[in-house]
Amino acid sequence: MYELANIRPMRINRGILTGLAILAFAASFLFLIKATAILSFFNSLSVSLHLPLAPVEPGSLARVITVGYLYLLMVLAWRAARRPDETLTLFFISHGSFGNGVVAVLLMIFQAPFLVYIIHSIVSFTLGFLAVWLSHRAKRWRR
Repeated sequence: MYELANIRPMRINRGILTGLAILAFAASFLFLIKATAILSFFNSLSVSLHLPLAPVEPGSLARVITVGYLYLLMVLAWRAARRPDETLTLFFISHGSFGNGVVAVLLMIFQAPFLVYIIHSIVSFTLGFLAVWLSHRAKRWRR
């Protein structure tokens, strides 16, 4: 009975991390093939929110960096899902996400408050806090 009570939290962690890996894969694939369309979509929403339009440059370095980061996030999330009791991988996910969110906020401050930066910072900080929460669950589970 005690053994089953400890397995359930790690199944939840595993499910969340597997879902995160799948979402990161889908996002990186979509951004790789449709970056211009995605940025144009956010710009169309920006008009109604009275926010400045973000530049839409096909083939920019931002696409390479974004796809690379999402790939890394996918690999780390997949690894963490296979070993949900290991906290080091979650540490890297959280720090990568928080760092990414901070960069988005700095770009909003020093460049312009583009909607894509706002959404990006919200998603990045949410992922960072999710990774910290999952790490705390894993630490409790190991005790």
